[in-house]
Amino acid sequence: MRRVPHSTPAQFRTKILGGVDYNESFALSLNLYYVGKEDNDRIYFNQYSETHHRFEFGYGKTLLVPESQLRFNSKKFESTELLICHGDLITRLTFQREENQGEVEDATGCIININRVDLQFSQGRSLFNQRSEYKIVHLLHLKISSDRVVIESIDGFDDTSIKKPNRSFDRVQAKLKFQNPESEAQFLNHLRQEDNSEGKCVILGRIYEKKFAESFGE
Repeated sequence: MRRVPHSTPAQFRTKILGGVDYNESFALSLNLYYVGKEDNDRIYFNQYSETHHRFEFGYGKTLLVPESQLRFNSKKFESTELLICHGDLITRLTFQREENQGEVEDATGCIININRVDLQFSQGRSLFNQRSEYKIVHLLHLKISSDRVVIESIDGFDDTSIKKPNRSFDRVQAKLKFQNPESEAQFLNHLRQEDNSEGKCVILGRIYEKKFAESFGE
């Protein structure tokens, strides 16, 4: 299978978006999701000279940006900490010329600025915020799958609506953290011994904040 090459910031601006103007906030008609940061090529394992950040805008279509060419709220990206996470949707971008680029239109480099107001948080990010900011303990809907206890969905509050306070988050790649394999086996046996033909139950759970932050939500 042939690997689809990633786009550079300049290629994304000119070839994918059709050459949008510099220094103007541009509304994206495609879905651009933040994937995460990487220090080497995930296919060929070549080491980058600096940290890169990968975005996805379709099946196999990615934008790879060196950290020095990224800004968040017009500040250096390395200082953003957890302001953007895996799965967050970016709705608008602003392209800026690099300081040494001048007026050369076909220059290879440009800077991409992302503003906080132009982000739509992923489900995982929303749950993390609820835990880190409001110390919410969520309801976890569990089920047995292939002799493992897995999370089917998580109940939280809907921060996008005032009419519907509760929301089911069912697109979160969350896993239960047991102290050891024996603990999981005991819990699995407990579920099977209950009068529960579907092998499902609901428990209270807390998001592992440190792990989420360290992995940028991956």
